[in-house]
Amino acid sequence: MSASDSKLASPRFRRSALLVLLSQVFEAASEVLRKLGADATAATQLSVFPQWTGLSTLGSPWVWAAVVAALAAFGTWLVALRHLDLGVAFVLGSVVHIFVAAGSWLVLGEHISPIRAVGILFIVAGLVVVARSQADLETRTERTEV
Repeated sequence: MSASDSKLASPRFRRSALLVLLSQVFEAASEVLRKLGADATAATQLSVFPQWTGLSTLGSPWVWAAVVAALAAFGTWLVALRHLDLGVAFVLGSVVHIFVAAGSWLVLGEHISPIRAVGILFIVAGLVVVARSQADLETRTERTEV
C-alpha cells in the first residue's frame, strides 16, 4: 500500500469524504423531489400566486420534502468543510452530477444519452485524481511536519 493509498484510507479523510458524499446524496434527492413537485403543480391553476413566480409549487409535499433534503445537504456540507479544504470538498461534491443523473433515470424515467454517460465517466475519473492528489499532499505535509 502506497503512502497515498494509506492516506485515502485514513479515518479523517474517509469520514470527510463520506460527509461530502452524504451531502450530495441529499442534494440530488432535493433536485429530484423539486422536479416531482414542479411536475405535480404544473397544471395547477388554484394558486394565489402567478405561475411564473414558481411559488405555486409550495402547495406540493414533494417541494417541502425537497426543502428538508436541501437543509440536510447544507448541514452535512458544513460539517464536511470543517475537515476538508474547500477546493477538495468542492471537487468531490461533483459526485452530485452522477447522483442526479441516476435519480432522474431511476425515479423520473429520464434517458441518459451515451454522451452524458461519457461525461459521467469523466467526472468519476476526476474524482479519483483529486482524491489521490489530496492524499499525496497530506502525506507530504505530514513528512515536513515531522
